[in-house]
Amino acid sequence: SLGNVYVTNYGCHQVMKWAPNALDGTVVAGSPIGLSGSNAQSLWYPYGLAVDEMNGFLYVGDYGNNRIQRFFT
Repeated sequence: SLGNVYVTNYGCHQVMKWAPNALDGTVVAGSPIGLSGSNAQSLWYPYGLAVDEMNGFLYVGDYGNNRIQRFFT
């Protein structure tokens, strides 16, 4: 509803949020420097996502760790 676009960056192990008319995206999940990992804040080949705007959650398929991660947006 706010026009934000969320994109998985598979090779850099992160999810980016792009606001309308933004020139740069913001890392909202995963490594800000592109490293994979298995702790609660890390991703390893994120593949697919879903946004729950009503509750403020971002669900990310964490392919390399065989799990679904939930982050606050």
